[in-house]
Amino acid sequence: MSGQQAGQPQPASHARRDRVIAILLAVVCIVVTGIAVELSDTLGDLKARRTVRVGESASLNGGTVTVTKVEAGTELSDGGTYEEKIIKTPGMFLAITISYRVPGEEATVGGLGGLALEASGLTYKPFGNSILKVRAGYEGTGTLLYQVDPKQLDDAVLTLDHDEMFYVTPQQVRVDLGIDDSNAAQWYRSAKGRVLRPDDQSERPIR
Repeated sequence: MSGQQAGQPQPASHARRDRVIAILLAVVCIVVTGIAVELSDTLGDLKARRTVRVGESASLNGGTVTVTKVEAGTELSDGGTYEEKIIKTPGMFLAITISYRVPGEEATVGGLGGLALEASGLTYKPFGNSILKVRAGYEGTGTLLYQVDPKQLDDAVLTLDHDEMFYVTPQQVRVDLGIDDSNAAQWYRSAKGRVLRPDDQSERPIR
């Protein structure tokens, strides 16, 4: 029977060729990865940024995003149906409600850039679901939850990003939450002993 039997070792020339192909593929992957990182780093300085206040709307990724409400508390419900459990913090919880109207194609708030709260030079990350995805023709509503230090809340800003590697100009909406050194203590006093019960993410058709 002619040809190479299954399980027999390949000729040395074939083995060398396979090694060369593997090395070339590895080099290509390294080069592509390097280009992607460089593009991402470069575009990070070229974001289309817009700053608004609570209640004001801004365009983001084909939709319109609005922070409709900001609530503070020191206790957080887990939303249990049969037995509610309460989580407490020595700091403060912030529950930030956002709406996202998407008249065109399905879109998201979050993505690779995430949803960060910046204050006093610190960056707070949300816990739980940090992406709001809305179908075309709908308005989605969701609540972002943050655990923060009430003594580190000067110039609190929520950043809503839509970053993708191959976007020409990444987009960012910055929402001034109206919290700074002059009123942070007041926010904390009003939050003490308050239980936050954020609503689940929901959608409704745009009329």
